Amino acid sequence: MISPSLARLNAHALTASAVWHESPEAFKLWVFMLCAADAEGYVRLISLDTLARRASLTLDDCERALAALEAPEYTRRTLGREWRHVVRVATGYHVVDISRYREVGSR
Repeated sequence: MISPSLARLNAHALTASAVWHESPEAFKLWVFMLCAADAEGYVRLISLDTLARRASLTLDDCERALAALEAPEYTRRTLGREWRHVVRVATGYHVVDISRYREVGSR
């Protein structure tokens, strides 16, 4: 049995997201965050530098990728509501709606 803190990734979860259309660095960071998040979707980190190193990105690329992932998005899927892929929290970042990606990946 796979631990609930792990995100199974599959083609649908990756290609159904608008992140697919972001920069390669943003996509790479998002996939890293899906894998690194705990069961509730939190990626607990001490610093941005730590996140960049763990995701194998330069600090500048990581900052740009985070800006893309934190930026509001409006699509037909969000029904006109503001949507973000990740949100900064006191202990690091929260991957929004991670349960959806985990449900998709566990089917």
